[in-house]
Amino acid sequence: MAERTAMSLIHASREGTVPIVMGTSPCSYTMIHYDEILEGQLLEKWQQVNIYDITEYLHDRVLPKLYIRKIKGTAVCHPTCSTMKMEEVDLLQGIASQCATNTVTPFHHGCCGFAGDRGLFYPELTKSATTRETEELSHLGDIIGYFSTSRTCETGMASATNQPYQSIVPLIKLASQLG
Repeated sequence: MAERTAMSLIHASREGTVPIVMGTSPCSYTMIHYDEILEGQLLEKWQQVNIYDITEYLHDRVLPKLYIRKIKGTAVCHPTCSTMKMEEVDLLQGIASQCATNTVTPFHHGCCGFAGDRGLFYPELTKSATTRETEELSHLGDIIGYFSTSRTCETGMASATNQPYQSIVPLIKLASQLG
């Protein structure tokens, strides 16, 4: 599957001339590590492709071009496991802090336990994995939204907290429309 995906993205990127932005951090993390499994000519072509995680792309390339007006209230961030592995937690927080007057990333953030689709079949994994984070969030007020960079993690966190987690993109859209 990695070979087929790589070939598709090589073609879609016009052999590396058009960047590929991944909208979900776990996919970005996986593709960034394709160098470890591809070989030969396919690897050479793959190394020409520029893969950007949504967090990095929004922080470094989109936000500097927008006029942003901070939204009054607190934006809650849930970094995914992949966001943490790619060392992009500060970028996610930076996006939120440019768009909201307050930003919170819970001290006890961590893996939501959803694990792709495991949380659908074993909701107790997510409940157990998010107990401390959920408790920490229950004391917050003036929340304008709950944000992350993976739809499955957002689903897991929404299930655990009974709050509507979503992509960080709508926060940027709203803050830029106010500007």
